[in-house]
This record gives sequence, C-alpha cells and structure tokens, in this order.
Amino acid sequence: IGDLGERFLYYKIKQETQAAARIKAINSLNYSGDKAMREEVSRCMLGVLKLCESRAVSVEIPQDVAVKLVDIGMIAVRLRTRIKRTATADGASLEFRPITEGCTRILKSCKALLQGLTLVRGLDSPGIAEYDLIARVIWDSVPYYRKSALGFVYHKNDGISIIEMSQELDINEKLAKVLLDDLVIVGVLKKTDKISNIYYLEDAVKLSIEK
Repeated sequence: IGDLGERFLYYKIKQETQAAARIKAINSLNYSGDKAMREEVSRCMLGVLKLCESRAVSVEIPQDVAVKLVDIGMIAVRLRTRIKRTATADGASLEFRPITEGCTRILKSCKALLQGLTLVRGLDSPGIAEYDLIARVIWDSVPYYRKSALGFVYHKNDGISIIEMSQELDINEKLAKVLLDDLVIVGVLKKTDKISNIYYLEDAVKLSIEK
C-alpha cells in the first residue's frame, strides 16, 4: 500500500523536557480516569464540530497562500515518495524507479485543514499564522532524514559531498549515499555528471522554497 503514496499528514509535538516526561509517566501510573478523559475529548470535539456547523460559510483561500501551498506540496510529495531497495554487500540496489505521485491528495487535505482552522479561529480567511501551521504539518509529514538533507543542501547554497552529508546527519557514508541518490531519483537533488559525487539542489525545488 505504501508504494501507492502516503495517505496521512502528521503534526509532531515539540519534544518536552526529560523532567516533564518523567512527571507525566509517574502520573499515568496512578491515573484511572481513561473513560472520563475520552468523554471529555469527545465533548470538546463535538463542540468544535457544532461551532463549524453554526458558521458554515465558504472559506476562500487567498491566491498567494494557495500558490505557497502548491509549491511546498510539490516538494513534500517528492520527499515522501517511497523507494524500494534490496540490501546488498555494497549498500542497497534499486528494485524499481518510482513515479512520484501528484500533489492533489496532500493539497486537498491541507485545504480542508486550513478551512477548518480558519472557521474555528473565527476568521473570514486564513492569514499567515494559519498558513504557517499548515506548512508545519506538511513538513512534519516528510521523513526526517530527507527533510534534514534538503535543509542542509539549501542552506549550504552549494554542492555537497557524501562525506559532508554523512557528517552533518551523523550517519555512515553508505547510508548518506543512498539518501542522496534517493533524492536525485525523486527529483529534489541533481548531479552535474555521473562520475562526480557532488550533489546540488534542483533549480525548480530551490525556486519553490524561495517563494
């Protein structure tokens, strides 16, 4: 199923401190109100739905916001494209070259989420704060190492080597090469020639990020 494309978006809660996590763990051992908690969550969710229903109006997404969502959506689907490899002594061999899915699915989900967020916040149209939240959801839905690799290449603003990527992400060079080659396959990075082991950001991807 995963080969057909990722179906879900994710929102990653920022990591809490070790002390806070320990207190929560201790409290959870003595907590027996699961049923009451679930009922409270249900009441809250019902309240949100009733609010949206009472303000059932069409939320139009501004053109500039729509363009930005399309740009990062197109990058995200490339970064989320699954590549099947078979483990070998030299690393991993590619089983087949995947076809990147269109960004329709992710954009449809983001549009619904953006419209719902706008309604709940009592706004007539989404602003920069709402867009930033949706953008975070999109980036949170991208595999960590691919997202980190993209950010490193972009901010370096020059070609990078396998060794540099290995050191930046603290992974071995074989894994770094597979990661970089995968990003070439999905159209995020490029190599100027087949012999060189220097990787660059695709022009279209760079342009979309800078928009």
